[in-house]
Amino acid sequence: MLWIVPRIEKETAVFRVLWGMISGGGIGRLISMLRLSAPPVPFIGFTGFEIIGAPLFVFWQAQIAERHA
Repeated sequence: MLWIVPRIEKETAVFRVLWGMISGGGIGRLISMLRLSAPPVPFIGFTGFEIIGAPLFVFWQAQIAERHA
């Protein structure tokens, strides 16, 4: 992720793939929570960040890329 930061407006595909993987991990963790049991509270927060934050970051990066196009 840090490699992308200096050229965030140009690395759309890599950025989306990385956040897609993060979001997929959050969905897997959510399924685990629903099927087994709730983990410690910080992990619930991380899961929310992974599921909700990922689309928000992708949207934010798209706005930056659009401004620099």
